[in-house]
Amino acid sequence: MIDQFYADSIQQQFGNKYMKPLLIGEGAFSKVFKCQNELGEFVAIKVVNLLGIQPFIVSSLKNEIQLLNQIKNDNVIRLYESQESQSALFLVLEYCEMDVKHMMINYFDNKLPEDLVINILRQMVNGLNYLHQKNILHRDLKLENIGVMIKKEDFYQHKKLNNIHFQSIFQNGSYKLLDLGLSKKFLNQKNTKTLAGTLLNMAPEILQRKSYSFEADIYSLGVCLYQMITGEYPFDNSLNRKKQIKLIQKQNAKFQEIQNSNLRDIIQKMLNFKVEDRLTFEQLYQSPLLQSTIENVQSQFQNSLIQNTEFSILDDVKSIQSDVSIICPNTSMVETDVSFIQPNYMQNQSNYEKISDNQDISSEINSNQSFEEIQKNSFYKSLIDKPKLIFYKDCKFNQLIKRFNSLYDQFALVIKLCENFLDLISSIPQKLKYQNFEVQFQKYLEYFSDLLEIMIKH
Repeated sequence: MIDQFYADSIQQQFGNKYMKPLLIGEGAFSKVFKCQNELGEFVAIKVVNLLGIQPFIVSSLKNEIQLLNQIKNDNVIRLYESQESQSALFLVLEYCEMDVKHMMINYFDNKLPEDLVINILRQMVNGLNYLHQKNILHRDLKLENIGVMIKKEDFYQHKKLNNIHFQSIFQNGSYKLLDLGLSKKFLNQKNTKTLAGTLLNMAPEILQRKSYSFEADIYSLGVCLYQMITGEYPFDNSLNRKKQIKLIQKQNAKFQEIQNSNLRDIIQKMLNFKVEDRLTFEQLYQSPLLQSTIENVQSQFQNSLIQNTEFSILDDVKSIQSDVSIICPNTSMVETDVSFIQPNYMQNQSNYEKISDNQDISSEINSNQSFEEIQKNSFYKSLIDKPKLIFYKDCKFNQLIKRFNSLYDQFALVIKLCENFLDLISSIPQKLKYQNFEVQFQKYLEYFSDLLEIMIKH
C-alpha cells in the first residue's frame, strides 16, 4: 500500500508524462521508481516523503538539486527536472541499471577484471575532475554511488548470455557519479572541516577532523578501485575511528593482489596517508593507463582542431594565430602543435587598437561566406544591420566615432571566436571526454566574456 501511494503520487504530480512506475530502490524517507517517459525511454524518479522528515535531510536533497542543475558531464548523473508538492519532493534522473557494488556481487563474484576497473577509472576521473573544476567536492564516493548504465542492445542480450560475456557488456557501459547530497560547493574558501561521508571510504584527514579539500575525493576513489579488484576495503576497522586512522598510516593493504603494475601504483598513491604525497590529477593524467588511450585518438583530436580553424577572421591583423599547446586541465600530458587562435589582446588587454577600424564586418566574420549568408545568421544580424557611425567635422567627436567603430569590429570578432569555440567543443571525439576539454574551453569562453566587459567599460 505504501509503495502504491508513492507510485500514485508520481502520476498526480506529472500526469501521463512518466508511466509504468516500478519500485527499484528505497531508503528511510524515499523510494526510487523506474518509469518510462513519453518517448519510451527509462528514467529514475526519486520520491521523497517530506512529512515528518528532518530538516537537514531536506537541505541535503535541495543541495543535490542545486548542484545537479549546474552539471553537464557524461560521467555525472543527470537531473532532468525536479518538482515539489506539499508532501513530497520529486527528482527525475538518468536511469542506471545498477550500481557498481550490485554489478560486482551479481555478475563478477565480487571481484572485477582489472581491464574493466581501468575503464571505470578513466570515466570516474572524467566525472570527478569535472566536479573539482566546478569547485564541487563529492565527499561520499563509494561503490553504491557509482551508477552503471548499459547500452540498450547490450541490456536486452545480457540475460541470455553466460558469465563469460558479461565483461564485454559492462566494458561498453557508462559509469556515473551518483548522490551529490553530501557534496560541497566551494565559494571563496577551498577547504572545509565538516565530518561527512562513509567511514571506511573517508580520507584520514576527515577522520582526524582536520581541514580537507579535493584530495579527500582522490583517496575515496582509491578505496573504490581497491574494492573493485580485491572485493575488500584496503583498511577496515569500522568500529573504531582511531584504529582506522592507524591502519591507514601503516599502509598495510594487499596491494600485491593488483596485477597491473600501473594500476597498482595509481591506487597506492591515491591511498597515501599524507595529503601532500597523494596522487594529483596532473600525475594521474601522466599515467600510461590514460596516455595509451590518448595516443590512440590524439590524431582525431588534432583533426578536429584543424577542421575548425575559421579563426583567421581579420586578414590584416598580425599574429592573430599562434601555435600553442592544448593542455588537459591540470596536466601537461597532451601537447599538440596545432595552429590555434590567440589574438593580441588576449596577451595584453589594452592593445585594442591593433584591429583595423575600417574593415568591413562581413569579411571579418568569415572570409569564406558571402555577406548574404552572414545576414541569415540571426546571431550577427543585430551587428550587421546597424551601420557604423559616419565622421563629422568635429575632431573630438570623430575620435569617439573611430573608437566606437574599432570596438564594433572587436565585438564581432569576440562573438565569432566564442561561436567557433562552441563548435570545436561539440566536435571533440567521445573517447577524449574523460580529459575534460570542455571544461578547459569553458574557461576560454569565460575569458572572452570578461574581455567584453572590459571593452565596454573602456
